[in-house]
Amino acid sequence: MQFKNLTQFLVVALGIAGMALAVGCGDDSTPPATDSGTPDSATDAGPTTCATADPSKTFVVDVMDVGRENPTGVAPGFDLDMRVSDDTDAQGCFQPDFTSPEGAAGIDNQLAVLAPTIESAAMTDLAASISDSIAGGTILIMPIIENLDDNINDSCVNLTLLLGKVPGGGAPALNTAGTLASGQTFDIDPNSYDASGNPLIHLASAEVVNGHLQAGPVDISLALPVSGSTLTLNIRHAIISFDIAADGTAISNGLLGGELIVEELITAAMAISDTLPIETLRGFLTSVADLSPNATGDCESLSVALVFSGIPAVEGVLATPTDAGTPDAGADAGTPDAGSDAGSADSGTADAGTADTGV
Repeated sequence: MQFKNLTQFLVVALGIAGMALAVGCGDDSTPPATDSGTPDSATDAGPTTCATADPSKTFVVDVMDVGRENPTGVAPGFDLDMRVSDDTDAQGCFQPDFTSPEGAAGIDNQLAVLAPTIESAAMTDLAASISDSIAGGTILIMPIIENLDDNINDSCVNLTLLLGKVPGGGAPALNTAGTLASGQTFDIDPNSYDASGNPLIHLASAEVVNGHLQAGPVDISLALPVSGSTLTLNIRHAIISFDIAADGTAISNGLLGGELIVEELITAAMAISDTLPIETLRGFLTSVADLSPNATGDCESLSVALVFSGIPAVEGVLATPTDAGTPDAGADAGTPDAGSDAGSADSGTADAGTADTGV
């Protein structure tokens, strides 16, 4: 395929890269690595699944947005490199970290820097695109928390992420605010499972502490359809976290974070377009990269983060393959695909329910 310009590619690549953090493949308990090798695959066994799967709670993501800077210097995200950097720190390639809304230092989220610039140049609203895709039923991400005995403190829960489909096709029911209505049934996209019928994203033995669940980090590899072509992205050290309402009726303050390797983005660009100014793209991405400095001091990766919230849903039946076609990422910011595993990292969250979704 051909992109008309550099900003069009960046909107697609970075938009779906961020969204892809929500649903993916892989389960790995290994701490963040410094190398840029092949991401761990779903064959990695990971921690042992909690003994029972019941009771469980099913949700669907109803609001998602880029983790934006507001006010200046404050943005949601994770401390992916376990380092607090400012504009004098060569290890962070002179890219200052953010402070989380809760006051945690060292937050890595260059998507907060990139998104406004890209949206302005491309005259595109990433939040509105994501919102339209959710409301249209193109992107339905279903977090299912298994073995949840206590919404506040539970020492062993499993988190499974599935892709939903509207039964019979069409669009889901919406509330008066134009977002997903609570409590509706969604069938499960077969693409949520591997060839053996196991969920691609099953995060074993996570923990809920004071109503907060966090899982990760994990490396994941994504093959995303973009208007007839395939955009391949590897998201490193992905982490997911969210709060569970005391009565179990919602998840909020959801946060997805990870990093993208610049050269892998370049490779993806070259694979799907023969018109992009590759050196211009490389220069732009390198200028904002903030992670994984190499031997010459140049950072090879850039950080991304998204916020989200979720409402109760009902898990339906497994959709037939003919009903579970992959959404067109070029039109709606992409098919989400990500994964993670129980772990810990310093993080900052923003209430996705108050995020500007363009609705």
